[in-house]
Amino acid sequence: MIAGRVLIDSDTWWHLRTGQWIVENRQLPGADPFSFTRAGSPWHYPGWLAECLMFGAFSLAGLAGVNVLFVVIAVAACILIYLTMEGDSFIRAFLLVLAGASAAIFWSARPQMFTFLFGTIYFLLLRDFLSGRRNLLLLLPPIMILWVNMHGGFAVGFLFLLLAAIGQAAAMFLLPEERNRQSFQRLGWLAVIGIACLLAALCNPYGIEMLAYPFRTVSIQALQSYIQEWQSPDFHLLQAQPFLWLFFLTILLVIVSPKRADPRELIFLGVIGYMGFLAWRNTSLLSIIAPAIAATHADAILRRVLPQWDSNRASSLAMRFLNVILVCLLGVAALITVIAGISPQAVQQSVEARMPVKAVDALQQLPSNSRMLNAYNWGSYLLWRMPDRKVFVDGRTDVFSDEILNQYVVAMSGQTGWQKVLEQWDIQILLAESSAPLVQILELKGWRVVFSDSKSIILLSPALPAPSG
Repeated sequence: MIAGRVLIDSDTWWHLRTGQWIVENRQLPGADPFSFTRAGSPWHYPGWLAECLMFGAFSLAGLAGVNVLFVVIAVAACILIYLTMEGDSFIRAFLLVLAGASAAIFWSARPQMFTFLFGTIYFLLLRDFLSGRRNLLLLLPPIMILWVNMHGGFAVGFLFLLLAAIGQAAAMFLLPEERNRQSFQRLGWLAVIGIACLLAALCNPYGIEMLAYPFRTVSIQALQSYIQEWQSPDFHLLQAQPFLWLFFLTILLVIVSPKRADPRELIFLGVIGYMGFLAWRNTSLLSIIAPAIAATHADAILRRVLPQWDSNRASSLAMRFLNVILVCLLGVAALITVIAGISPQAVQQSVEARMPVKAVDALQQLPSNSRMLNAYNWGSYLLWRMPDRKVFVDGRTDVFSDEILNQYVVAMSGQTGWQKVLEQWDIQILLAESSAPLVQILELKGWRVVFSDSKSIILLSPALPAPSG
C-alpha cells in the first residue's frame, strides 16, 4: 500500500521527453537538444534504456502506465528485501513495513528506482554468498550490464561489492574461525566478480566515459547547495524519521542480541547509515541492507526470551480460518488503495497540484523563439508539454552543472548580477513561482503580467509585444 500512490514527480517529465526523443530519432542524444543555455554541449546519460521503457509505458497506458511501472518495481524490490531476511515471519513483516516507510520518500517515477531494485538484488546475492548459503555471484555482471544502461546509480553495485570485500577481510582478521581456506576463496571470488562487473559496466553506448559519470555528478557543488535530495535529511519532517527508526532499531538489536555481531554486517550498516545522514537520496539504501541485519538479531533475541515461540504454527482450525479472513480483507483493502492511488484521475490530479498546467497553457500563446527564464522545478514539465520551446534549466543537473545552476539562483532570487544573467541570455519571458523575488523586481522594471494563479506567474519583457487576444 505504501507504493500504491502517485509516483510522478517533477523529474519524471524530462526522462519521458528523452525517451520520446530517442524513440522518435532512433538514436541516443550526443548533445543537449532541450535547452538554449547548454545547446550543443555534450550530454551522455546512462539511463537511456529506462527512459525508453518509461516512454513505452506511457505509449501503452499514459501517465497511469508510467506510474504502474514504478509501483511494480517498488513492490518487486520489497519482495526481494523480504527474501534477504531470516527468522520469525512477524519480525520480517514488521521490518519490511518499516523499511518501506523509510524508502518511500525516495520512490518516484524515475530511473533511480532501478538502482533500488538492482541494489537489492546485489545485496541479496552478496549476503547469501558471505553467509555460505549459495554462490550466485555470476549473476552480478549481467545485472551490471542492465544497471549501467538504466541509471547512474550503478556505482552502488560496486560500493556493495567493496563493502562485502572489506567486511570479509575484517571477519578474517577479527574472527579466528574465519581464518581458513574457504574465507580466502570468498575474498578471491569477490575480487574476480568485481573485475567482471567493471568490464560489464563498459557495455554501454558511451564506453569507459560512463565509469566517471557518478563521480562527475557528485562533484557538482550546486547539488548540495540548492537541491533537497542531495542535502542532509531534515529529521524534523515526519517522512524522514522512519530512516532514523530503522537505523537506531537495527543498532539496538545488534547490541542487545545474544548473537555475536558479524563484522561484515557492521561494515554495511556503518557505511550505508553514514551515507544516509549525508543526503536524502541515500536513505533508501538503508532499507535494502538494514532489515536483514535487524531480523537476524531480533530473531535471536526472540528465541532467547520465548524459546517455545513459533509464529508459523496456528493454534487451532478457528485461528487458521481467522487468519485467512484477515489476509483476504487486508488484500482487498490494499488492492482498493493501489487502484485508487494509481488511477488516471489520481495521476492527473497530482500533476495539476504540482505542475503549472494552466500557465503552460498560457505559454502556448507566446512566441516560442523568445527566450524564457523558467523555474527549475518546472523545466522538465516544459520539455514534455512544449517540446518546441528551449528551456533555461531543468532537472538534468549533469547537463547544467555549477555554472548554469548558480546563474539560475542569482537571477531567480534577485541577487546582485541578476541583470547580467538576463542580458547574457536575452531573456524576454519569466515563468516562476509567484513568490520568487525576481517577480517583484521585474514588475518594478515594467515587465507585464500576462498570467497569474496561486502557484505561478508569467511576465513579459517591455521589449516583447503583448500577445494578441
